[in-house]
Amino acid sequence: MRITHLKIDGFKNINVDIKVTPTVNILVGENANGKTNIVEAIWLATGCRSFRNLKDKDIVDFTKEKATVEITYTTNERENKILYVVEKSNPRDKKVYLNGVKKKSLSQIFGNLRCIIFTPDDLELSKGGPEHRRTFIDICVSQLKPVYIMHLNKYNDILSQRNMLLKEIQMGRGDVSLLDIYDEQLSDHGTNISLMREEYSHLLRECAKRVFFDMSRGHEYMSLKYQSTVFESFKGMKQEALKEIYKEKLLSMRDEDIRMGFTGTGTHRDDIIIEVNDLNLREYGSQGQQRSVALSLKLAQAEILMRLTGESPIILFDDALSEIDKRRQIYVMNEIDDMQVILTCCDPIVALEARIGNLYAIQRGEVIEFVDNLKKMIKIGGYKVEAIDASDILKLDENK
Repeated sequence: MRITHLKIDGFKNINVDIKVTPTVNILVGENANGKTNIVEAIWLATGCRSFRNLKDKDIVDFTKEKATVEITYTTNERENKILYVVEKSNPRDKKVYLNGVKKKSLSQIFGNLRCIIFTPDDLELSKGGPEHRRTFIDICVSQLKPVYIMHLNKYNDILSQRNMLLKEIQMGRGDVSLLDIYDEQLSDHGTNISLMREEYSHLLRECAKRVFFDMSRGHEYMSLKYQSTVFESFKGMKQEALKEIYKEKLLSMRDEDIRMGFTGTGTHRDDIIIEVNDLNLREYGSQGQQRSVALSLKLAQAEILMRLTGESPIILFDDALSEIDKRRQIYVMNEIDDMQVILTCCDPIVALEARIGNLYAIQRGEVIEFVDNLKKMIKIGGYKVEAIDASDILKLDENK
């Protein structure tokens, strides 16, 4: 899978119309010039939520009446185009098209343009709370099984309604018998979610284990497991039996849920437990180990996607390479050597030492300079980057 053309106008401060190389695309420039906005626009076109919690009202540039994002990409089968338009007058009503066919929402195009994103905040995968790891595995499973999104959305809707009822009952106004209806539905969708998470966690464990071991040069090993707050084990259990266990769990916790006013047990409370050298990573892991684990999870996600779909995902780096040391930078770039990469950075040498590709100098949301396969010398931010051809050694000298 490769993006071939990217056209963005009015998305925040962005106004670009660029052809994209199938190898590495480097967006370079000072902070606050719009590099991350470009990556964010691409990420939204996958059907995912913004990784920066972007609000609808903030999508359109204040100088424009609408924002348009048009992405042309190829798969093994055909060329595709995603277009979404957001109007300032009604930013919540996004117009979304896939190959000219209008969709109801951005979420309906999920699973078509498959991307994996690395940001500095991805360290929270290893050291943050369970919600970060749940979101990660939810995206991973959804990219492979679109039905998972349906179960997840239904589950969250029912959970919200159940919590509202619990608060009503707590105040003496709700009907307790209605909980039976919600518990039936919650158990159905929750069991499906848990089973798909458990299945994916097995694949993730084996891939991430190998990547982490290689990244540590064989000195350390990691393990992970899906921790359910409902099921002690999935082994040998049929779906209907698991659903009954789920309902019994909700029933056993009902009095406590009423007392608290929310649902305390379920797939919305699950976690991925990660250990390094048999020690809990969150409690005992060093910063280096946490960074390596976060990278291992993302690289494993890419490997699984490529293995099961036959399509290599597109890799998005938002200033993430600068957060890791050179050894890990080189390892990561080698692992994704056959994938398209779009990355942002302030210092181009961070990426250029690993692989050669196209370079776009971004200033105030526009491309002010473009280098096709780095075949000429340009000056960016006070630096000159010299590359005669793809086999040359890059030189970076300040103001020379």
